[in-house]
Amino acid sequence: MSGALKTPFYDLHKRLGGKLVNYANYLLPISYPSQTHIESHLHVRSKAGIFDVSHMLQHRLVGAEASKFLESLVPTDIGAVKPGSCHLSTFLNDKGGVVDDTIITKVGENEIYFVSNGATSDKISAYITAALNEFQNGSHGLKYDNFKKSLVAIQGPTAHLHLSKALKTDLSKIFFGNHFFLENGEKVIGKGFTGNFSENSNGLLVSRSGYTGEDGFELSIPNPELANEVVEKLLQDSEVQPIGLAARDSLRLEAGMCLYGNELTEDITPVEASLNWIISKSRRTADAGFKGAEKVLAQLNDKSLVPYKRVGFTFEGGAAARTGSKIFANGEEVGFVSSGSQSPSLSDATGKKMNIGQGFIKMPFHKKETDIEIQVRKKTIAGKVKKLPLVESHYYKPE
Repeated sequence: MSGALKTPFYDLHKRLGGKLVNYANYLLPISYPSQTHIESHLHVRSKAGIFDVSHMLQHRLVGAEASKFLESLVPTDIGAVKPGSCHLSTFLNDKGGVVDDTIITKVGENEIYFVSNGATSDKISAYITAALNEFQNGSHGLKYDNFKKSLVAIQGPTAHLHLSKALKTDLSKIFFGNHFFLENGEKVIGKGFTGNFSENSNGLLVSRSGYTGEDGFELSIPNPELANEVVEKLLQDSEVQPIGLAARDSLRLEAGMCLYGNELTEDITPVEASLNWIISKSRRTADAGFKGAEKVLAQLNDKSLVPYKRVGFTFEGGAAARTGSKIFANGEEVGFVSSGSQSPSLSDATGKKMNIGQGFIKMPFHKKETDIEIQVRKKTIAGKVKKLPLVESHYYKPE
């Protein structure tokens, strides 16, 4: 782990006995001694857990044509995203492959905040800078910067209760996909960044979103002292537990979330990744203008151009499927595993063990409940294609 960087929560991880590993060049906990991986996973499904995600890259883009610039890189109608809201999207290359996935937050009409993966930080920084230089041509006046500061997620069905108490603010009108700034104890929505959002401030950005399928929040807190103060306050309640990378991965897999490098790569399009919904209807036109539009829109219009689709699958017993393992149907090789794990939520106390995964399967074998065989080590195990998510999501939305 020589050379790995420390997040602002490093001392806290050490004090809690976290087993630290090098992930995306940062020392992050894979687990804590207070709970096993399965206990941590189930704790998030039933109560609330905190994750350190400070390794992820945070970005700010300011200017009248911020939305227009991003729309040259992503297939989502950013202009239609309302201030105070956020949207999942993907940065694309010229062939429609995914350079990275991102959550894009409209903090103001001309100000955008977005988060991308930690492991792709250098690549996405270079990608955006090059695209911005091409777009600007000296006349657009956009200001862009990126940073790695404190970023923490609290997830689980009781997350809102604990966060509301810690921040002393009402969260009942903040729904999934919404955000606000908290400055001097007051919520600020749709007004963009302010001078208080800095390392020396008491400001934080709160988004109701996450990576587990449960209700929850992500908090960007530039001031590391304030960040640790907030997390320590949350951990005072035993119902809130620190959660490591191992449970984060099994939770996202149950929730049908993509992991960059597994379900998303520069050779996989959003259509192949079953992310058609991020391609806004307004962007499905001949003049869409985003990178890779020709291939992506052709795949939307002609299924024969889609070599395979991302699906979920399950099978009982044995070891979990490994990334890259083959998938068969009727004796024919039809796809490959992108991620696999035991499912703590779908297994039970009687000893029944349910394995889950995601993979890419060529059509028509991608349809739910199709019988498949998954390569597990030197055997093939009978399984079924399942609709994603594999475990029901519980996002907080208006009734």
